[in-house]
Amino acid sequence: MKVFADYHHGGLYHALHILFVERLGWELFRPVGMEWVTNRIWKYSDNPPTQKQYLALENHQLRKDGYYYWRDHSEEIDHKCLTFEQFAEMDIDYIIGTVSQHETTFPMLQAHMKPKATAIRLLGNSGEPVDYNISKNIIDTTNLYKGREDTKRVVWHQEFNKDLFYFTRPGPKKRIRGYLNCFNETPYYDVWHKYKKAMTDFEWRMHGHNGDDGFITPVSALAQSMRDSSFIWHIKEHGEGFGHIIHNALAVGRPVITLKKHYAGKLAEPLLVDDITCIDLEQGSMEENIKRINYWSKPENLVQMCRNARERFDDHVDFNADFIKMKKFLEEIRK
Repeated sequence: MKVFADYHHGGLYHALHILFVERLGWELFRPVGMEWVTNRIWKYSDNPPTQKQYLALENHQLRKDGYYYWRDHSEEIDHKCLTFEQFAEMDIDYIIGTVSQHETTFPMLQAHMKPKATAIRLLGNSGEPVDYNISKNIIDTTNLYKGREDTKRVVWHQEFNKDLFYFTRPGPKKRIRGYLNCFNETPYYDVWHKYKKAMTDFEWRMHGHNGDDGFITPVSALAQSMRDSSFIWHIKEHGEGFGHIIHNALAVGRPVITLKKHYAGKLAEPLLVDDITCIDLEQGSMEENIKRINYWSKPENLVQMCRNARERFDDHVDFNADFIKMKKFLEEIRK
């Protein structure tokens, strides 16, 4: 079976790679070449430099099998790509759009060029516009998109490698780390610095794009960085859907400092239990929250909270069960 999907988020595309390539043994392709833009199919960005970043042939490697590849050094996987001409000549079984800009163009691609293929809309962020007249087959990685009576839908956790994100006991150093991209542009940047200024006995590090302390890559280094932490600071008010950092943090057994209200109704919500697996800053004043963080940072208390986090992850995230659901879904929408 052959699957064609767009690409915009490394963790999401890696999850698709795990599902289709590693678990099912199928082939997964993404677009390459500027013809996808000139043919008005790829519309993720109107910015020419961004278009070239994702699609330009010179950014990819042509291999002996005739396909272009791109090495995602962050996720440590290779993307196998199709030019528009190669796509036209290939039998495709599933076409997956993961961004709202492709909600109309990818089903049109399926209808006009690959009528035997099945079109799927994957929803991974909150607040995405959805037209259920067009998006009839839904992979929901947020739990926010219920669809309607005729919608075929599966709820799916974006799988990651648990051999990388494994539990260890916390170390003796008191460390709070965050991994939010462009955190300096959010309203909680000042809150972070207020706590940092007040809690000088902790080592504070904010990573991610435009972060004060640099981007952590590859994904194996991210997992190790999380294990080297006491708490993971993660407050993302807008756009959080699945929540990779939340899931990653609990998988390695590290409690999260957050605002739980931002995860209401989402897949990450059951993972967050105040004073059990997280510190919900909304539950107290800054002074009270500092006291709670200090209390839970005591070695005997922190190790218990870390164990709670990993146990909560295991209780609510079952990648094997998700795979069985996904396999059934993929079979049913092909009928």
